[in-house]
Amino acid sequence: MAQHAWVFRSSRRSRSLWMCSNGGAAHAAVEYDFDLGLPHPRGGATAAQELAFTLANGFTYVERGRARGLDVDEFAPRLSFFWDIHNDFFEEIAKLRAARRIWARHMRERYGAKQAGLG
Repeated sequence: MAQHAWVFRSSRRSRSLWMCSNGGAAHAAVEYDFDLGLPHPRGGATAAQELAFTLANGFTYVERGRARGLDVDEFAPRLSFFWDIHNDFFEEIAKLRAARRIWARHMRERYGAKQAGLG
C-alpha cells in the first residue's frame, strides 16, 4: 500500500495510508498493509544508510499509529520490510540481523509490544 506514496508530504501520506489501512482491515483480511523500504544501493545508499532510513520510517509509522489510538500489538504485525540485497553477502547478513534486533528491542522497550516477533 505504501509503495510510491513518497510523492505526497509525509503528514498527508501517513494520514492517507492509515485511513486506508484501518478501513481495509475492517473489511478484508490483509496480511501486510505497509511495505517499508527506502533507499537502495542503486541510488547511492550504503547498507547502514538503508538500515537507518528504513527503520526510522518504520518507527514513524508505529508512532503515527499509536497517535491514532491503535494498539501496537494489533497493527505492527501488518508492517513488513523491503530490503535490497546486493553482492556483499556478509554485510547483508549483518544488516538484516541488526535490523531485526534493533526493531525488536525498540518495539519492546519503547512501544511496549508484547507479541512474539515484535519484541
